[in-house]
Formats: sequence, C-alpha cells, structure tokens
Amino acid sequence: MASQGAKTLRQLREASGLTQFQVAQQLEVTITTVSSWEREASEPSGRHLQKLARLYGISPFDILLPEIERGRKGKEAA
Repeated sequence: MASQGAKTLRQLREASGLTQFQVAQQLEVTITTVSSWEREASEPSGRHLQKLARLYGISPFDILLPEIERGRKGKEAA
C-alpha cells in the first residue's frame, strides 16, 4: 500500500473522530503500528486491513482502491 492508501487510513480515522490510540485498541496493535501504517513505514496485514475496513464500515477495497485505480491508469497509458 503506497502513499494514497496511507493517506486514506489517516483520513478515515480522522473522519471517524478516532485517535491512533483508539484504533490501536480496536485492532489490538500498538499506537506505533497504526502510526507506521499512516506514515507508510509499514503496511497492515490482510487481517488488519479487514479489521480496519470493519472498524470504518467499508470494504477493504475502499482502502486499497486508490492504489488499484492508479495501477489501472498506468497500464492504460502504456
């Protein structure tokens, strides 16, 4: 997950009115882990991506969609 996915995670969290601490508690990870996802230092596992999607009431694809769309556009331009 590149920058758009990380940006999406932060936007979703902020729109939900949650802190990194609250997200970390819900997903049973550390605040450092949530922060690293939002800074692109690491990526959530598939399991955590599913938990994030459930937390925000969306599909995991809604988090990844910006990455998928960018990939499609790059292939279409080629």
